[in-house]
Amino acid sequence: MSDPVGVAVVDLSRWLAVRWLADRRRPPGPVPLLEYSVLGRDRSGAGTRIALLAGYPDLRHPDLRGARVTTRPAGRGRASHEHTAGGTALASLLVGQGAAHVRGLVPEAQLLVAPVHDVDGACADQRIVSAVRWSLDAGAQVLVLPFVRVRPARRVAVTVRAAAEGGTRVFVAAETAGSHTLTFPASVSGVAAVTGHDRAAMLPSSSHLAHLAAPGRDVPAAGPDGPVRLTGSAPAAVLAAGAWAGLLGRPDALPDASAAWAGEPGVPEVPYVPDRAQGRPRREARDRDHLVDA
Repeated sequence: MSDPVGVAVVDLSRWLAVRWLADRRRPPGPVPLLEYSVLGRDRSGAGTRIALLAGYPDLRHPDLRGARVTTRPAGRGRASHEHTAGGTALASLLVGQGAAHVRGLVPEAQLLVAPVHDVDGACADQRIVSAVRWSLDAGAQVLVLPFVRVRPARRVAVTVRAAAEGGTRVFVAAETAGSHTLTFPASVSGVAAVTGHDRAAMLPSSSHLAHLAAPGRDVPAAGPDGPVRLTGSAPAAVLAAGAWAGLLGRPDALPDASAAWAGEPGVPEVPYVPDRAQGRPRREARDRDHLVDA
């Protein structure tokens, strides 16, 4: 969820760097922390394309006015005000211009936004698949999925895995779906499963099976009526994606391609089980996907 904050403009690059310096002295949990430093590095994101599968951002917001944002037409259905608010907040973490509340991690990057939720919050498999394909066709180098699902889906898994295997860095919000299971699509092989932490511990819904832990509480962002603070694995995943995107123009600064999330054997992939095999009519197995605490 989000809560109002003060009016000062927050530079998220500096904010994240300060958080990392403090968190690494006393790690909040067993998951490796997202590392971030601004010393001697240009992380503006210029020339980088990052795709965000979230709600429509309000491009009239002062922090997004002038940002390089391309949105995919939603087709049938309309985004609700809630999803617009969530989309605005998450987009500001990446390309906020600092005109009102937030300067994002990669303010000069090209942001591609592909909404995947209907007005009622449902999210069909084909909508996600189409959004991923559109993002790749538009040249996305980084893809972030800031949502979790209560059931796996083969078409989504195949498409997301193909994107990762094709060289796109895919960051997915990750929560626990059991003691030895990640939520979907964070469980897809090849993606970076990102869970949230606060200054003291992992968030209650976080999973120790995630590949990275990023700040997931009191994350400053731009809201429709003023600045807000976000909580959950959704902003954590977006922060991780932005941190990576900021390094794409500096090959010498990029982590090894064989980083922890690249096929780590300790993270099982959720098997796809057709609804019919589970004994449920497909119409009763409707997706209950949600944007995590944004």
